[in-house]
Amino acid sequence: MTAPTENRPGQGDSTYEEFTNQPFYVDVNRTTISLAPPSQRVIDVATGTGAIITQLLEQNKLLPGFEVHGYDTDSAALGTARKKFSDYSGQIFFEEAFAENLQQEPAGEADLVTFCNAIHLTETITSFQEAARVLKPGRPLILNSAYTNDLAYPSGSRRTWGIMVSLAKRIAHDKYGLEESKDHPSQDILKYSSEDYKRLAEEAGFTNISIGRINVRMTQEDLEAICRYKEFTEGALPGIDYDIARDCLLEAVPEMLARRKETDSITRGWMVMYAFKTSDSEMDELPNPEEKRDQISLSDARSIY
Repeated sequence: MTAPTENRPGQGDSTYEEFTNQPFYVDVNRTTISLAPPSQRVIDVATGTGAIITQLLEQNKLLPGFEVHGYDTDSAALGTARKKFSDYSGQIFFEEAFAENLQQEPAGEADLVTFCNAIHLTETITSFQEAARVLKPGRPLILNSAYTNDLAYPSGSRRTWGIMVSLAKRIAHDKYGLEESKDHPSQDILKYSSEDYKRLAEEAGFTNISIGRINVRMTQEDLEAICRYKEFTEGALPGIDYDIARDCLLEAVPEMLARRKETDSITRGWMVMYAFKTSDSEMDELPNPEEKRDQISLSDARSIY
């Protein structure tokens, strides 16, 4: 049901932490979690060091007597999370598990599942099925991802991201005599569109699905942070040692930005999905999905600067 750990992307050394602490990234998560209803039993998939749990607490999304279970495959990140939330040791729990196999979770008991910035790294179909399995009928799944092939690159920014990676490849060749390895192909994490995600969610048992986009502008500081993120470097320059790939990408950032006369940043888009697990008997009790759709409209994408 789940791919072996050694064949799955991971950040055992938590190289994502700097990037996920960038203000724009925190704002993306804050906006995503603003959609969540007050809940008592919450499952946070791909919890990392607990950024989404922080948002749930700060936005008063957790009801009295709440219980939150955070799952991730990164044991180092989970260790950090346990320390961070030690004051909630009787209510917030962290365990190692894949999104596709939350074996510790009983079926149909969760009031809310959050799944932020990671579904594109999983076996998506199975991840949706697991989210549906653990949710109570009539309760929501909320997720986001910067990797949908129709929403990730607003305003033609795909070409600019491509230029940055191409410059890094040239630097790797000219300075280190290295080429990206054909034996280490990058993972196709952009294979699904927002409509594909909606279809997969429907097939897994979700309905009343709303999808929107948050646009952000990533500055040089943001770009340098993502270039130190191991998962990004492995995807951009597959087969090249992390330290070298990171340095090549960092060198490429200012050169790429220097070519952009009109702005010193790059735009990126985050898909946000809000979906209910339902059964026929609960359909009449659901909140009006139009209220959520208005907040994350595809035609009126929210921008964070």
